[in-house]
Amino acid sequence: MLKKYKEDFSLIAKSIKLFANFDKTIILYYVFKMLLSIIVPFCSTYYYKIAAEILLNNSNKIIDVMLVTLIYLMILLFNSIINQVILNIINKKKISVNHKINTLLNEKNINSTYENLVTQEFIEKRELAKNILKNNKAFEHIEYLFNFISNMFVVFGMIYIFKDMPFIVLIILISVLISTLITSYFTKKNNYQMDEFESIQSPKTSYLRSIANDFKYAKEIRFFDMSKGIKTKLYRYTKESCDAKRKYHFTSFINGMSTDITYLFYNSFIYIYFGYKLLYMKDLNISDFVYMIIATTTMFLNLQSMIRNVSLLSGNFIYVKDFFAFLELNSGMINVDSNKKMPKIEEISFVNVSFKYPNTDTYALKNINFTFKPNNVYMIVGENGAGKSTIFNLLLRLFDSYEGKILINNQDIKDINYNDYLNNISTVFQNIGFLSLSIREIISNESEKINDDEVLDCLKKVGLIDKIYELDDGIDSQLYKILNPNGLELSGGEMQKLSIARALYKKSQVLLLDEPSSALDVYSEKSVLEIIKNNSNNKITILTTHRLNSKNISDYIIVLEKGEIIESGSHNDLYNKKMKYYELYNVQANNFGDPNE
Repeated sequence: MLKKYKEDFSLIAKSIKLFANFDKTIILYYVFKMLLSIIVPFCSTYYYKIAAEILLNNSNKIIDVMLVTLIYLMILLFNSIINQVILNIINKKKISVNHKINTLLNEKNINSTYENLVTQEFIEKRELAKNILKNNKAFEHIEYLFNFISNMFVVFGMIYIFKDMPFIVLIILISVLISTLITSYFTKKNNYQMDEFESIQSPKTSYLRSIANDFKYAKEIRFFDMSKGIKTKLYRYTKESCDAKRKYHFTSFINGMSTDITYLFYNSFIYIYFGYKLLYMKDLNISDFVYMIIATTTMFLNLQSMIRNVSLLSGNFIYVKDFFAFLELNSGMINVDSNKKMPKIEEISFVNVSFKYPNTDTYALKNINFTFKPNNVYMIVGENGAGKSTIFNLLLRLFDSYEGKILINNQDIKDINYNDYLNNISTVFQNIGFLSLSIREIISNESEKINDDEVLDCLKKVGLIDKIYELDDGIDSQLYKILNPNGLELSGGEMQKLSIARALYKKSQVLLLDEPSSALDVYSEKSVLEIIKNNSNNKITILTTHRLNSKNISDYIIVLEKGEIIESGSHNDLYNKKMKYYELYNVQANNFGDPNE
């Protein structure tokens, strides 16, 4: 228990420190707001006592009561205005702080290695951390904390008033405890019912409703006469959903009734007790009676609120804990600040390299030994899952936790400055994901110095120049209609050509192409392969493919099977061996003509 409290206080300290870094005054405004909330209960309690005394003892009753009431109302008005002003300032600051928290999460994503991004731990913690941005969860624990402190001061103040009546304090404590236990029981019951509903019924209903309103299912629903079945299931799930909600509301009703009855018994006891002391024992006058009633009510409500804020504070810690747990994850970046620059590449060697993807027990690559040299085009082939793309993933340092070594001129790539290393590699990914930028920015990777002539030359090489010239904004045309209603939409083949143009513009020492012709027609493929071959001088070019007519530009072919190199050599050598490559090639032979051309 002590350990948990220590962790909770640590989280509070971290949050306050983080908020103070974002905005040094926001905590101060919360303190002001807390002080204002402490003033009102004491003012109300003493106002009724003073007003009752005036009515009993003063000759100018009406004037004096009106004067006291006016002062009391002015205090309330002033308090309300100041409170609203502070609340407005806090809400404005919340927007800024929330934006900075969101930026912090985004930076964590961007600055983490790809290897970290795909781990189950990172994915789960990232999703949990994002919950802090929902419904002001980032601020709730701070607000609950200051509300708790405010309630605590009021409760201690009321306890001081009843310092000679410990019996009354005990009654209030017992009543609040009973009320809290009843509320806690029914709240847990309600939460269980809603969790069960949300996890089982709600997804079913939402899914069927989405199908009914989704155009892409329209043909299937009509052709296979599925409408009756969908309507029947939707009716059943909707009925079950309504039944679950009725149970929830009935439980809430019982909870409310039980709490009200408890409060009624408590109030009855308090009124009877102080009424007895007023009317029978003559220990109190009417002003003391009013004073005690108001004080007990104030203490009861603030003690109840104090316990509720502790419960809410404890519940909100889950979001805060998840947020900091994500931020404290190791980003995994290696040698970002290394002084070792990328050398002029004479060779890249895989030495006994084996690799398993995170959360798997199967090797994607096993004992790979191979050397790549400049002025050559290497083609890696194999069936799906053979490990072709994995070789690229390791060369791009998307994953660094492999066995063995990858060397550049006998120097481990992990020792080379990460950014400098990547600046010397161009790649064309199989699954292309461009940002919504201009064509110029996409090809140049938003470089500070953009050479428009080279941009146009790369577009010409891949056969996109005519399309770009047809556009009003030319290379300044923005891709996609996400940010610009007049944005450019390209076909899959055109996107692949644009990706190749970007790779050519970079003029790097290594060019990696993952299925570069998968979305191209036969004529475009032939043209692109020629471009790749013509731009292979003084660089290492490696491509993966299922379409084996890429052999026409390849100097060397590597055949992978289940993560291992089973063959390597020229097209003619491998074809004449009549092993795996021979088998793969003959499957597609009709598309390629004479295999020995």
